[in-house]
Amino acid sequence: EQDDDDAVQGLLGTLGCEVVAAIPDLEAEATGHADMLVQFVRRDHAMVVELDAADDPDASHLLDVGAQFLLLAASAAGHPLTVTRVPATYLDDGTLYSYVNGTRLAGRYLAPSYEKVDAKVASRALKALREAMPGEDIVSIPSDEVIESSGAVHCMTLGLTLPSRPSDRV
Repeated sequence: EQDDDDAVQGLLGTLGCEVVAAIPDLEAEATGHADMLVQFVRRDHAMVVELDAADDPDASHLLDVGAQFLLLAASAAGHPLTVTRVPATYLDDGTLYSYVNGTRLAGRYLAPSYEKVDAKVASRALKALREAMPGEDIVSIPSDEVIESSGAVHCMTLGLTLPSRPSDRV
């Protein structure tokens, strides 16, 4: 057990982390990617997907536990943390339509939007995004096609980087 503790401490040091909180894996979420379920929008603020307990009580409970893990980990490290729950939904094909899988830019958030999602869910999600990022522009990016390929906006932009030299920039 001491070897495990030493290994964890070594990993945390390598990563520059004080603590780690695990987000439970959702059985029905096919990608297994954390960015479909949680995203930090600031050091002291995270968004976590919220599912309707009537639709999927087990997944809803696991996400509640995951949000609590984040709060406990932050508290253990002595850091304040706010968690905003952002509604999401599964549709008939079993795909998770998540709004936390967006990309933050300076002063704006590129948020997935979906024609297939009920307008009430989408409206509640947009309200939660605005709560998590007050004063920032929320830009809707149509994501129906890409979500069916196991991702959304964050997944599409994850590999994008700026050129290393200013002269290479367009």
